[in-house]
Amino acid sequence: MAGYLVKELQKYLVRFRYMPKGSEDGFFGEKTDKAVRLFQEHAIERGRMKAKEGKVFTVEKTLDQSGPDGIVGEKTRAELDRWYKENWVKPAPELYHGDYDDEGVAQGKGKRGGEDYHIETPVKQLQRGLKEKGFENVGADDGWFRDKTRDALVDFQSCAAETTRVVNGEPVEVEVTFTGSATGIFDRATQEEYELWEENDYHAPELSDSAMVFAAPGNGGWFVCEEKDIDSLISEVNELDNLRVEIEQFRESCATAKISEDTSQKAKEL
Repeated sequence: MAGYLVKELQKYLVRFRYMPKGSEDGFFGEKTDKAVRLFQEHAIERGRMKAKEGKVFTVEKTLDQSGPDGIVGEKTRAELDRWYKENWVKPAPELYHGDYDDEGVAQGKGKRGGEDYHIETPVKQLQRGLKEKGFENVGADDGWFRDKTRDALVDFQSCAAETTRVVNGEPVEVEVTFTGSATGIFDRATQEEYELWEENDYHAPELSDSAMVFAAPGNGGWFVCEEKDIDSLISEVNELDNLRVEIEQFRESCATAKISEDTSQKAKEL
């Protein structure tokens, strides 16, 4: 496939969220092949999702192919065009506390068609994936997004905001790419980070038993702090508090000066 055609294909795959932005290099390598195969896998199935909607729905007409092969033939090109026309993206719904899927239905957690229901098994897959990445506190992979799943996801998001990962049992330092916050919601930013962990086989570094999770006021998020870092955290908080006091004092002095200036002007007018 010619370079410019590969680039057009990659633009589609980026738009459909099968490749990250900036991947359009015109080279059909391993990453493009993997993205094409995953697209074909999803296109063969019935689940679809609109770009600006967080729920998956089903369609009757799917890619008429026995399985993904990584070959962009006539049928795959037609399916790419259809996804573009329908504004479909990779069926990866946002997940919230209380959501459940087909596995959750099978476990008696809810009924199909409910407001919090998701077709197939996205909650179960998230639970299983978090456990594989070292977040054992997720509990059972029962397809029901409850407290333990939320807590494990918060731990994942907090860990994603740090620079340490484990690869093949060894700690490595990486650049932080996570753009979200630790809200316990499996949103788009968290999905992108989750996919990065999948691609690089990242695992969570082990936290000591003394590690603590704190609420972060203002953004509804959370962060993890080891006990050995508590004194440093307290010092930083105190510095910020002192800075806040200085800013308030500066604002008050500016307001006082403005009042004095206005009063002097009025006196001159009289």
